[in-house]
Amino acid sequence: MTLASGASWLFAALTLLSAAPDVPHATPSPRAAHPLDGPDVDLRVQVTASKVTLHAIFNLAFLDELMPMVREDEYALAVPEQPALRERMFAWLKLNSTLSIDGVAVTPTLAAFDVDPGDPRWLPMFPTMGSKALIKARFELEYKALQAPRTVSLVWKAYPPSLVMSTPERKVFNEVLTLLTAGGTEQVIPLRHDEPEFTWHAPADGTAVRLLPVPMPVREYPVSLSTPTIVGLLFALAAVTWGVLRARWLRPARVVLASLAILGAAVAYRQFEPWLRGRTELPTAQEAVAIFAPLHANVYRAFDYTEPAEVYDALARSVDGSLLDTVYNDVYRSLVMAEEGGAVSRVKEVRPMQHDIERVGVLGDGRTPSFTVNARWQVDGAVFHWGHQHWRTNEHRARYTVIATEAGWRIAGAEPLAQERVESGPGFEKPAATEGRK
Repeated sequence: MTLASGASWLFAALTLLSAAPDVPHATPSPRAAHPLDGPDVDLRVQVTASKVTLHAIFNLAFLDELMPMVREDEYALAVPEQPALRERMFAWLKLNSTLSIDGVAVTPTLAAFDVDPGDPRWLPMFPTMGSKALIKARFELEYKALQAPRTVSLVWKAYPPSLVMSTPERKVFNEVLTLLTAGGTEQVIPLRHDEPEFTWHAPADGTAVRLLPVPMPVREYPVSLSTPTIVGLLFALAAVTWGVLRARWLRPARVVLASLAILGAAVAYRQFEPWLRGRTELPTAQEAVAIFAPLHANVYRAFDYTEPAEVYDALARSVDGSLLDTVYNDVYRSLVMAEEGGAVSRVKEVRPMQHDIERVGVLGDGRTPSFTVNARWQVDGAVFHWGHQHWRTNEHRARYTVIATEAGWRIAGAEPLAQERVESGPGFEKPAATEGRK
């Protein structure tokens, strides 16, 4: 398998969308859609230089939990009933979920409100709630900032009750996975009924650094020449050459002698250049693991950035040369296509399971240090689509080739070994659920 052919499989897995993109107008498929037949909310927060925008999408089942209202049809939300819902829910949000910018609580304005009746072809997926789980109401709240925010704190108090884990004696709440877009990156923030607050801090230099530090190749120098010594040798060579050119008695042969002097200097430099530049030490097995772990994690973290150029630059710090374009195009195209289909997948956690160093040595060129690692890892991903969120956990095994370059250690090849879905489903029935009083 060539490096490029292995890349497509390997990095397509990073999107966590091994099934077809979730498109509401496609034939309903429970495995692809993972609809939540119960109260649900989709929460996203975007921080810009002038404001913070909060997008919250509630299904009708959850709105009835928060503020029951009499409707002509319990399983519908008629157009004349929507203004009353908009005003009551906006007032509820202002009172119960507060947002502060730089330590100051800010009163929001309602920038947008709309109701999506949903596609009736999805109704068979909601045997418990019916159309109450299908109908969605979207609220867009804007919080104006006097200057570029340095900190943003949100206290969120709307947590859907878990129909699976709740009992008549106690109510259990699902966590809300919040997609935060700020500082040029996207990340998933889990909010819980018992931990309802998060605070975002702007990076000190204005640039969010999501990549983990990777140890640099260690060089050894068998021969060490100080800078004064090198400068002295260059001056001596220049003086000899100048003397040869100036000597009258050597005038007939000065061109030949000068050429020989230059050729000799070039040959000497060619012989000693590797010694002067040093050579990269081969890592121990333990050191190879310490190199590979952050390098591998950074491949996923590169796609936390929101600008394509930043994604590409971040990825280039983990992936080498000819593999880079393939990796970037495959993963980024997959993410964009998923979003166009209504799904957004974001990595929540990369969990190494096993790292076996199989070989440490040099490549066939006899100069490039490298090592091979047989890796097994799991990826927890939050999938945001169609007005709700759910989690997926995939497990992968692959054999990687890592090489030392002038810029540092880079992944130069990958051979897929195994891939499987470990867990998948509505993401809030797991350890995410917490007990509490409504």
